[in-house]
Amino acid sequence: MATEQPPNANLALSQATNNADDDDLLNLLTVDCLVDVEDRMWPGMNKQGGIARVKAIDTAKRTVNLHYVVDRRKEKDVAISFVTLAPQYD
Repeated sequence: MATEQPPNANLALSQATNNADDDDLLNLLTVDCLVDVEDRMWPGMNKQGGIARVKAIDTAKRTVNLHYVVDRRKEKDVAISFVTLAPQYD
């Protein structure tokens, strides 16, 4: 007889994997490294992404402060889940 997983088991596994990926990324990020930031556009949020330079890392809140390269925007407390390392631009 096969055991069935609760419906939220896959969601919990996915979130655990994402948290592990975020932890790895936090260990790799350094101040002044370049990152690619995802667009955050959904109802109530309208923030474009792009290539940015990390200016500060807050490991407790799991956020970064960014200065965008092309259009000179600045953002504070961007969740690490929206950021990926972009070594091809360094």
